[in-house]
Amino acid sequence: MARRIILGKNGANVQFRVSAPGFDAATAPLDALLFDGDNVPARVAAQGEFRAAAGSINGVASAQAHGVPGVSLCIAIARPWEIGAPGDWYYFLRLSNGSVTGGRVGKDIMDKNYCTPFYWWADQTTGATEVCGWRFSWDSGQVIATNFTPYPLDVRWAALEY
Repeated sequence: MARRIILGKNGANVQFRVSAPGFDAATAPLDALLFDGDNVPARVAAQGEFRAAAGSINGVASAQAHGVPGVSLCIAIARPWEIGAPGDWYYFLRLSNGSVTGGRVGKDIMDKNYCTPFYWWADQTTGATEVCGWRFSWDSGQVIATNFTPYPLDVRWAALEY
């Protein structure tokens, strides 16, 4: 017979565990536990969405920040926004001779859809640093989307604590 709940001494340890039906709380794998006092589950502490302003084709980023409490992990997805509708993902690079090149990323599964951050950086050996894509970061007080693409981005984010 499976013990679904352990509250107290279990061998040398004191535990509080509750297992799913059919599993013994003492030996159940982590995904079969409903509660384990030794493993605190993650929870969504905050979430939101915002539009990050467009960067420029010369690799100048725009950064958009939103306040967030101190958390363990932040995740985000974004999609580009063209005139009045979701758009395709493009890259633009400024070459060492000063000219600009770029084009559609060409991944249909990404176009007009949300995707995880992608960020490209290179040093051209001429001293020019080239970047494209977008990145997401956070510190103790805010989440930040840095946009190196030529279109605004709709960003959805969630902050987890555990």
